[in-house]
Amino acid sequence: MLVPKARAVDPPATWVFAFALLFMTHGAIYLLLPHIHYRTDSLAVYIKYLLLVPLVVGLIAHYWSSPIALSKTVWFCLWEATLCIALMTGAEPLRVALYGIPAVALFMPRSVWEQLPTISLYVLILATIGLLYEYIAIGGFGRFSEEGYRATSIFLNPNNLGIVAVLATYFAMKTCDGVMWWVSVALGVALAIASMSKTGLLLCLILLGYTVSGGQVLRLITGIGALAIAAAAAISLGMVRAPWESGYLRLHQALDFFQRMDGWFFPTVGRLPPYVDNAFLQTWNEMGLLPLLVFICAIAYGALRDRLRSPLWLLFGAAAATTNINYLWPVAYLFWAYIGNGKHDDPV
Repeated sequence: MLVPKARAVDPPATWVFAFALLFMTHGAIYLLLPHIHYRTDSLAVYIKYLLLVPLVVGLIAHYWSSPIALSKTVWFCLWEATLCIALMTGAEPLRVALYGIPAVALFMPRSVWEQLPTISLYVLILATIGLLYEYIAIGGFGRFSEEGYRATSIFLNPNNLGIVAVLATYFAMKTCDGVMWWVSVALGVALAIASMSKTGLLLCLILLGYTVSGGQVLRLITGIGALAIAAAAAISLGMVRAPWESGYLRLHQALDFFQRMDGWFFPTVGRLPPYVDNAFLQTWNEMGLLPLLVFICAIAYGALRDRLRSPLWLLFGAAAATTNINYLWPVAYLFWAYIGNGKHDDPV
């Protein structure tokens, strides 16, 4: 039985909850219409922006009579101002918009943030249903793996599924007690494993370490370091076979970027840049050094504000090292919502 923990705030209006859940799960349309998956000329690409309209209207109505926290305004202005500088120096307008729009999540009201754990539980359930449908009715999206099946469920790609599954698991663990706590963990881990995303599995490891260590980051880092040493030893001794193809690809992307960069402030802005599957390098690559610094400072701000006791800053930072989360739906929106609202809570 689902047993939500007591909350100190009133829940948001039903329509806000419904639109937020739709925003998080509308990717199910790619299961119903798999031929439009990854087609940029499909109207499905714009559904998330259509769903943003009523949510932004709700934000305007909320802040019409409520003050806006200074920190939200500062981070929004810093991010958008540095993106405007990139635009003036030749960055592609559409790409600037993709980076800039998710930052509206900074202004998510605290009441909605408090309901995110409940939303996340529904996300896990719907993603699991999507996974079963994908496997039974569609047979998976084989193009994501030459070796076999990699799940995407209701999200865009395996990495996205792995990241969202772990983030949703962390939030759901905060609202469930008893059996449902274990169910949420099982669903999240199953989704991450089905995605076969190394990023998702790394985030699972971080969340597991955080839970076991009781929120003590020093213990968490020590534990992860010990496991990393053990894994490296097992691989070097031939006890475990690790597929490093994706890692080598990301390394070559990074090397290509550094070889082709032309200056530190705007290394490739204004001309066709190389693609780097790393949010830090890709932001620097496309938008310049200033947005990169704001992004790094935002992660550091989350860590310091939470006194290193929340795993979210570490989860987002680790995900950014292998995935371009700055414009990835819905991770980019969750990141900025965290920067605008997150604070340390008791360990899950």
